[in-house]
Amino acid sequence: MSVSSQFVLYSDIVPVDRDVFLGQSVQPPEDYIFAANVNSVPLTGFEFPMALRDYPIVFVGGEGGQYMPAVMLGVKSDENLFVSRKGQWLGKYIPMYVRQYPVMAAEMPDEDKVTICIDRSVVGKQNDEPLFDAQGKETSWLSTMSAIAAEYLAHMQKTMAFCRRLASMNLIVPLNPELNNTKTGNITRIEGLYAVEEQRLNGLSDSDAVNLFRNGDLAWIYLHLASLINFSDLANRKKS
Repeated sequence: MSVSSQFVLYSDIVPVDRDVFLGQSVQPPEDYIFAANVNSVPLTGFEFPMALRDYPIVFVGGEGGQYMPAVMLGVKSDENLFVSRKGQWLGKYIPMYVRQYPVMAAEMPDEDKVTICIDRSVVGKQNDEPLFDAQGKETSWLSTMSAIAAEYLAHMQKTMAFCRRLASMNLIVPLNPELNNTKTGNITRIEGLYAVEEQRLNGLSDSDAVNLFRNGDLAWIYLHLASLINFSDLANRKKS
């Protein structure tokens, strides 16, 4: 089993262009059914303390030394064990990536400013929430969602810098956990995950260790490592 892609949940991401979307509206999700078929979502380092209570925090990616933190939500590729059949979120903490949907903030090539985008699949003319008012100004819904998305992007940019520092020190290694469901006896192996190796962390030079401490990286590393015990709870959430 592998993990979900980086832009999971979104099917058609486009910039929120006033000229294009004036008179258009969205139907905001009333529950979390839209996230019921994903087994992982990206996570910023700032969210590690809250996510630790529920989820294994891992690293995904690895191509070209590029890693990103993510929370594991399911055992199979198309399941989220933290969304009920009625669409309720069952975890104590809802990841920011999920809360920002269907909006996303992005840095566009050759532009210094942040561009607010939206999943075009949720936009229409007969929905509840307009994107712009009659004067062409952002509605309160779009303004609120844009602020959440912009905050997520800012946090993720700092998180990716954290990941690059770990990769430069060769601290991230493959993690292929075997999840044992003690209720059914079923064992599932998850591939495509990475984690910090404690032996390599403990073998760092004093100067590298001090740099990790001063950057606040050590705190995030140990939260990540502590969260891995949640794999056992994840396996036992599954009934079959």
